[in-house]
Amino acid sequence: MAGSFLDEVVSKVLELTEDSHTQVRMATFKFLLNSTNFVQAVQLLYHQRLVQVFCNALDNEQDLNVKYSGGISDCTEIWFYSLKEQAASAMHFFLQNTLPESLTLNKYVDTVMGKFLPLLQDKESSKLKSIALSTLNITIQLCEEVAHKYCAIYRPMLLEACNDENSNIRKEAARGIRICAELGTPQLKPFINRILSKLIVLMNYSNQPQNDEAFDIAVSVLGRIC
Repeated sequence: MAGSFLDEVVSKVLELTEDSHTQVRMATFKFLLNSTNFVQAVQLLYHQRLVQVFCNALDNEQDLNVKYSGGISDCTEIWFYSLKEQAASAMHFFLQNTLPESLTLNKYVDTVMGKFLPLLQDKESSKLKSIALSTLNITIQLCEEVAHKYCAIYRPMLLEACNDENSNIRKEAARGIRICAELGTPQLKPFINRILSKLIVLMNYSNQPQNDEAFDIAVSVLGRIC
């Protein structure tokens, strides 16, 4: 009886991710970012359905923005949220909080890679390009065979991201290179010199306090390569 009720509730929540009103879809993805017992249960028991829902949201050719406004006293603050950003954030949260053994039962893994790799080409949203990098890093770290399979495609994207103006993107790029180095992907060997030059670029940003983490990761990558 309890399982039947949970199925019904989950089905309703997943239906809302495809609602005709963009604000409803946005609110649903935001709800799936909460660390509640219900969301955790959905992540573990319905992970295949969740991945499909997230991928469907990322399939939209037009990335819709929703404006929220609110404020204190006479001051009004306006936020613009991208539907793809919200869906990508929900997917990122899901992967961070799902046990590796649950993820390996999925493999929609190839679908995840296929959806997030193109997002790295989005030059208009640095937040989306950062979420995508972090999500891909989590995926290849949990699934070593994926790292070997996609390294040839992912590597040039990571190297390009090392020059990005956004410190979070540079940090995730360095982390991605470190993961590939840790997994010993053979495709890295011919590009060691180029990788080293990019790491030096990252380390040269270290005079700015907010980039210290990227600097630390770059130093760690050097150690892994050696």
